[in-house]
Amino acid sequence: MIQYKKIDIQQIKKQNIYIWGAGTWGRRCFKYLKTKEINVKGFFDNAVDKWNSEINDITVYSPNELQLLKSERDFYDILFCRG
Repeated sequence: MIQYKKIDIQQIKKQNIYIWGAGTWGRRCFKYLKTKEINVKGFFDNAVDKWNSEINDITVYSPNELQLLKSERDFYDILFCRG
């Protein structure tokens, strides 16, 4: 279930963060998070041509790979950054 909430910068420093959207807004979000010393573990995007590419050494994944995170019991938050 998707839950929308305001971002508490101090709280998400403790989380595994992924960004949904590897376009302009996703990259802007990434740059902002880096200024706050937040570790982004990856991007997700619907665009097939972006899958397995990298943005600043961070991998862009297919949305299908979300299931892998769930199966690994990896706790994470996803920030939606779409224009």
